[in-house]
Amino acid sequence: MTRRRWLIVLGAVAIALAIALLAVDPSRKGEGFPGIVDWEFAASQERAAEILGEWGDEGQDAARLSLWLDFLYIAAFGAFFALAAAATRDLAAARGWRRMAEFGPVAFWCALGGALADAIEDVFLLIALGGDGGDLAPRLGTSFAALKFALLTIAIAYILAGLVLRLRDHRRSRRAAAAAG
Repeated sequence: MTRRRWLIVLGAVAIALAIALLAVDPSRKGEGFPGIVDWEFAASQERAAEILGEWGDEGQDAARLSLWLDFLYIAAFGAFFALAAAATRDLAAARGWRRMAEFGPVAFWCALGGALADAIEDVFLLIALGGDGGDLAPRLGTSFAALKFALLTIAIAYILAGLVLRLRDHRRSRRAAAAAG
């Protein structure tokens, strides 16, 4: 299968899993109700206990399901963003965008690192959800959540910059063709 097809398949799987994750998020109980992102940034045993209390048994079960489903989502989005970064790097090299091509490996590893940080985060959040890990589990979960978002922001920004440059080049070539024709 080609990289393009893998990107389509992984993108579709990631979107389907994102929809499933939204459907089971504990915040669906009502406005102002803590969701899984609130749980990711609990950062302390006290805040974690507060969120668990607000969730109750039903919300905790939903959060547990969300965290387990997230492992599948991580695999899909991690592979998608790594492949997209590699495709952007290759396009940059082919089009002579030297700095973009040079930064490609960084973006690739940021995508993979973000996925790995998300998986480690989920382990600590599951430990905290089980009432174990004291103050350390929510603190480490929050630390890895922050690392995940930072790394993925770099990878996504790189991919988007590549798309903008590709669109710019496409518009330039259309204008040149129109002027010549």
